[in-house]
Amino acid sequence: MNEQNDDQPIALEERQQEPDQTRPEFSLPPTDRGKDAWLVLFGTFVIDAFVWGFPFTSGVFQEFYASEFADDNASSGVAMIGTVALGVLYLGSPVCLFMLRQWPRHRRKCIMVGFLITAVALVAASFATRVWQLVLTQGFLYAVGACMMSYPTMLFLDEWFTHRKGLAFGLAWASTGCSGVAFPLLISWSLTHFSFRITLRMWVIASMVVLGPVLRFMKPRVPSSTGSARPSNMPDIRFVVCRPFFPLQLCSILESLGYFLPGLYLPLYARSLGFSNEIATASVVLLNSGAFFGSMVTGFLVDRWDVTSVMLFSTVGATLSVIFLWGFSGLATVLCLFSWLYGFFAGSFSSTWPGVMRETTQKHHSAEPGLVYAFLVAGRGVGGVVSGPLSEALLKAPPLTRTFSYGYGKLLPHAAIASGDDIPSNEWTPPLAWVTWPDLTKKQRITHSLIFTTLSSDH
Repeated sequence: MNEQNDDQPIALEERQQEPDQTRPEFSLPPTDRGKDAWLVLFGTFVIDAFVWGFPFTSGVFQEFYASEFADDNASSGVAMIGTVALGVLYLGSPVCLFMLRQWPRHRRKCIMVGFLITAVALVAASFATRVWQLVLTQGFLYAVGACMMSYPTMLFLDEWFTHRKGLAFGLAWASTGCSGVAFPLLISWSLTHFSFRITLRMWVIASMVVLGPVLRFMKPRVPSSTGSARPSNMPDIRFVVCRPFFPLQLCSILESLGYFLPGLYLPLYARSLGFSNEIATASVVLLNSGAFFGSMVTGFLVDRWDVTSVMLFSTVGATLSVIFLWGFSGLATVLCLFSWLYGFFAGSFSSTWPGVMRETTQKHHSAEPGLVYAFLVAGRGVGGVVSGPLSEALLKAPPLTRTFSYGYGKLLPHAAIASGDDIPSNEWTPPLAWVTWPDLTKKQRITHSLIFTTLSSDH
């Protein structure tokens, strides 16, 4: 009996140790290193390059659509294509990420379905005969599929990187700058040699060839069978109106008020000063090139510095480049230098978001990184939408109209400051304003430049 009693505990101990022996089979792969983590980062880079790069080429399509649909009131409708696409991409983030939170097991399938939707949307757009059909397909439907492709990749990236999260997100967002350098040139060449219909179909084929193999790399770090059960409770979003998220979100929105328009108006500004089309195109290419390198540097810094310090670094650099390079320059070399520096500092501001996510989740333990990211993206979209009307409001403000005399049109948020000799002739009326200060001293000009830049762009 004693022998049996002695044997029984041994058997129990052996049975209790059996799960420990099988536990390595379910061990999770390491974060911040390893083949799988870097493949997920590479896949995110490539997917975001295609997903976000294409809507940012809307300005290239605009000229060709305006001539193709000249009898369909194209001037106003064509501009809506890119606006609708980017608006849905930005403002749809909370809805998309909330659904991904509720059904985490379907995140990978969501990328596949989104890829099919974008392909169908662009193929349908290639058969469009009216502008509203392009707005519906290339604008809205494409953006819906793009949301389903882009946001699951960010959730995967958040799982695979912890200590190097800022660097990982910075590299991922640098893809937009990379695609912003190459895609406008490629699409412009294709539109010149082929029709827009052939260009859209070629884009779909190229996307399938490039993205098809990359989609295999996208997978969660925690398998769905062990850690991705559907949450039973609603998310806690009280962090939205509390510190530190609220003031940091406000900074992000203010920055976005002035970020988008310089990239849109730089070619027109360059041509208005008499520069060639090559210089006008180079200004946009350099802007995106600067954003590519700036996103990597900012992502690297946000892992090591306080997020507010990195935001200040980005803001001061962007503001100084506007005041001392764009505002007082009429040389092509200085304009190109401004384009690169502005892209480096202002274009990399979104790479500070991992720091915002870190600060928010540390302060509010119930806050989920995916939803923090969703509200940051939506806030940037709000800033982009509001920036246009705000620029007109600044121009029409009574204190400003009594102080300055304006040359033309609308005021670009980062005001292009020029002397009277720099104003182009009346043969062409650009959609931005040149501000003349015949009666102001140099000190007054610099002071008003600071006011304009602070109100319109940075916090």
